[in-house]
Amino acid sequence: MSKPSQRKREKQRKREAKRQRRLTEPVSLAYTGNKYKTNELIPFHFATETAIYECFVITRRRLTDHHVRAAVEWLIAELRRGPLPEWDAGNTLTLTAGGEADLIVANIRRSWCMYAEENPRPGRDNVIGVLRTILGSIECWGSIGPESRGYLKFIEGLCNKLGVRVTLAPAPPPEMEVLPELPLPERIPFSP
Repeated sequence: MSKPSQRKREKQRKREAKRQRRLTEPVSLAYTGNKYKTNELIPFHFATETAIYECFVITRRRLTDHHVRAAVEWLIAELRRGPLPEWDAGNTLTLTAGGEADLIVANIRRSWCMYAEENPRPGRDNVIGVLRTILGSIECWGSIGPESRGYLKFIEGLCNKLGVRVTLAPAPPPEMEVLPELPLPERIPFSP
């Protein structure tokens, strides 16, 4: 049996190096196609992105694309494990140091409950597809910088074009006791 030529050995080495790189690189969950941008899913998609925009306003625009990515990836992972526990309508939105992603998850889930009051909720696979499409938007509009807000600015512009205005309630007078909870933003219903 003859030895492989130098050229064949080099080709094999490159192929193996490429395979090893693929095994160590993280797999992106983002989806960039149009499968989940159907007329049936657009209102659900819009409700989800409006919830993200509300969090951006609640945090006085300190939220970053990385917080949103972490929240959306967490939701995808949990949905892949099985159904999420029922959302309690009495839950309040609170922001703690380092809990930005938790705030986003809570507000998205609150938004989904409001959506489900008037519309049939999409199936689990469609919900995951919508979340993966949002990840694709984050990759498209955001950057790798730690303070990236490109996606959030895009969502803000989109919501404003569609007539959605999110504002914080005015601050209470100084003589009133301030609770540690964040105010819920005003929501304008969406109709296609």
